[in-house]
Amino acid sequence: MIIALDLSGSIPKELINHMVALADTLPQDIMTAVPVTWSDSVHEYYIDYQVVETGGTDFNNLVRWVQNYSKENKVDPYVICITDGGFSNYSVINNKQWMDSRWHMVGIDNRSSFQMETRFKNVYNIGNFIS
Repeated sequence: MIIALDLSGSIPKELINHMVALADTLPQDIMTAVPVTWSDSVHEYYIDYQVVETGGTDFNNLVRWVQNYSKENKVDPYVICITDGGFSNYSVINNKQWMDSRWHMVGIDNRSSFQMETRFKNVYNIGNFIS
């Protein structure tokens, strides 16, 4: 499972703690959580070596990164993407069935969740997961 946190300029940085907490709660004996941060580029997130991306929001780069990760590791991971949905150009999504079955978009507030509901099948609000 890939947990992808949008860290573009419009995202509160304290969400990193929620991403790490979510990854830590997953049962490691049956799945591997790969936390990543993304905006214009994608970086795996390590507690000891934290590369935190800020800047624009290029969803295409995240999709390509997941596709490459899948090929390199011979897996078809689920993706939990935490974002404000502030991206409009996502042209690399050429397999809607793959996106609908493997990707779960988590909006950081009601507005972002609502904004993504027209573009993605599996949309949630982060308020349903954290207090």
